[in-house]
Amino acid sequence: PRPGGLPLGLRSRGAYPPRELLWGLMLESGNDAAVAIAEHISGSEAAFARLMNDTARRLGLQDTHFTNPHGLHDPGHHTTAYDLAVMTRYALANDYFARLVCQPEKVLCRGDADWVRVLASTNRLLWYHEWIDGVKTGTTDPAGLCLVSSGSRGGGRLIAVVLDSEDRWEDSRRLLEWGFTAFQAVRSGTAGDAAGRVRVTGGRQRWVSAVLERDLAAMVPKGLARRVRMRVELPPRVGAPVTAGQVLGQAVLLLDHQEVARAGLRAGEAVGRAPWWRRVLPW
Repeated sequence: PRPGGLPLGLRSRGAYPPRELLWGLMLESGNDAAVAIAEHISGSEAAFARLMNDTARRLGLQDTHFTNPHGLHDPGHHTTAYDLAVMTRYALANDYFARLVCQPEKVLCRGDADWVRVLASTNRLLWYHEWIDGVKTGTTDPAGLCLVSSGSRGGGRLIAVVLDSEDRWEDSRRLLEWGFTAFQAVRSGTAGDAAGRVRVTGGRQRWVSAVLERDLAAMVPKGLARRVRMRVELPPRVGAPVTAGQVLGQAVLLLDHQEVARAGLRAGEAVGRAPWWRRVLPW
């Protein structure tokens, strides 16, 4: 089935690689690609919408409800600027998504270049500002001209959301420009850095390191960087065996007592079970 709005031009019963569908959806707003992805993953648009709503609840989004995968108007399909920003922050943590939405165009090829298609992003800001790196346009008659954008400068990234805008390009650019003058990046660690350790019971080693699964950073108002602290949340002990990459806990970045960023902590190395005699005997 093909919804209204911008179609990518998919043929019924055609076979398309999922990544081509993603590029078509995110760059050219291919609503038929959204339907194809939803049906491939969940079997139907309704089932995929339930999956989207489950994710929204997991992210703590209280003002969002989805009824379809493409965002065309429906009375029960709604969200807010804040919730869109939270969704975008979650999505940008996925490296493939981040690489996808920052591209102004994508050339798709099959075989020996016997099939070529050039996709151009509907996000006009990507064509004119190198520091802007996402994300997605949206347009319906009730919602008006909308844009979720992101920009990166000085080691920090900001997300801007404009809804029902008369000039979504200029409004978004000005919001991001203001943000980079009012906020600064604070980084407490990069992916792979050790943030603590956990006692291992019954293991060949007594301790396992807990490393950041991704960078722990946030944008905070300028002048408040010295008030940012990291809190490490780890269990007192974990039983062997421990696999490398096993989830151990969380690292939380706090401005005063308010959380501004969070990253998972995983085992930096594997710890096997100790021989039976080491687990039984007291020495």
